[in-house]
Amino acid sequence: MLLIITSVVGAIFGTLFILSAVPKLQNPRRFIFTVLEYRMLPLRLGRIYARVLPFTEMCIGVMLITGVGVRFAALIASLLLSSFILAVLVNLRRGRDLTCECFGQSRSRKIGYSTVLQDALLLALALYLLRTGQGWVSPGHVTTSALIGALRAPVSLPLGLCMTGSILAGLVLSNNDRTVNPSRWHRRSQGETL
Repeated sequence: MLLIITSVVGAIFGTLFILSAVPKLQNPRRFIFTVLEYRMLPLRLGRIYARVLPFTEMCIGVMLITGVGVRFAALIASLLLSSFILAVLVNLRRGRDLTCECFGQSRSRKIGYSTVLQDALLLALALYLLRTGQGWVSPGHVTTSALIGALRAPVSLPLGLCMTGSILAGLVLSNNDRTVNPSRWHRRSQGETL
C-alpha cells in the first residue's frame, strides 16, 4: 500500500514540477526578471539560478514520474521549495509587492502567506517522498532502463546526466544572456518600465 501511495504522490508531484518548468522555459527572460526582482542573490548568481531552475524542475519532474532516484529528486525539490519559502518570507518582511510566477505569467499572483502555505505543503510532500521513496519507485515500476530497453542502469548515471545538463545549460545560457542588462534591471527596480 505504501508503494502505491508513494508512486501516486511522486507522479502528481512530478507533474507539478514539469508544469512549473514549461512556462519558465518558454519565457526565460521574464523569469530572470522575476528572480532578480526578489533581490535575494547577487545579479550574476540570480541569473544562473533563474537559468538552472527550470531545467532542474524538469529533471525533478521526470525523475519523480519515472521513479528514477525518487529520494534524490525529493531532496533537491525540498531544497528548492525551502529557497522559495525563504525568498517569499524575506520579501513579505521587506513589505515588497511581488508576484509569484511559479506556473508562468498567465497564472501569476501576488505573494502572500498563502504562497508560503502552498510551498510548505509541497515541501511536506517532498519530505514524505524523501522518507518513503525507494529510488526506483514509480507507477508500474517504470525505470529508465526499461524505457530504453537496456539493462537496469545505475541510478547515478541518469541522475548525474540530468543534473549536470541542468547546471551546464544554466551556466552557458547565463553567460550568453544579453537580454537581461543589469542597468536596465536596476532602473526597473527603481520604478521605471523597460
